Amino acid sequence: VTGRNPDTGAETVAEIEAVGGQTSFLKLDVTVEQDWVEAMAAVSQKFGRLDILVNNAGNAISGLIEDLPLDTVWYLAHLNIEGAFLGTTHAWPLMRDSGGVVLDINSVAGQGGSIGGTGYPSSKGGMLGLSRAAAIDGRRYGIRVVSVHPGSTWTPGMERVRGITRDEYDRR
Repeated sequence: VTGRNPDTGAETVAEIEAVGGQTSFLKLDVTVEQDWVEAMAAVSQKFGRLDILVNNAGNAISGLIEDLPLDTVWYLAHLNIEGAFLGTTHAWPLMRDSGGVVLDINSVAGQGGSIGGTGYPSSKGGMLGLSRAAAIDGRRYGIRVVSVHPGSTWTPGMERVRGITRDEYDRR
C-alpha cells in the first residue's frame, strides 16, 4: 500500500504563504521512528516547543473477516496505532514543560464494527485505547489528549475503499 502524493505538502505551503501565512513542511512516514526523531529535532531547533500534534494519518481497507489477510490487519495497526504512538511519544518531551494538545483523529468505526470493515475498526479501537492512556499520563504535565471520532467523510479514497462515486455517497 502506498502513501499520499509527496507534492501535497509543497502545495499546502504555497497556499498558506500566498495569503501571508508562515509555515514549514516536514515529510515523514508516521510508522518510521527515525522520521519522528528527525521531525521533532527540527521542531525543537526552530521553535523550542510544540503546542499541538495532530495524529491524522490513516487508511482504510475493506474486507470481510474471513477474507481479510493478517498482513492487512497489521498494516492498519501499524499505521493507525503505531503511527499515533510514535508521534505522541516523540512530541511528548517538547510538550512536557509547556503543556500542549495531542489531537488524535480517530473514527466512529473505532467504537464499533461494520460489515466488511474488520481491520479498520480494530486499528481505530486500539488508537482509542492509546488516546485514553496518554490522556491519563499527560495530566501531570498539562498535556491534553483529545480523540475525535468523525463519521464517514467523503475523500477521494472513499471511491477506492467503498467502491462508490461521490454522487452515490451524497445520495446515501
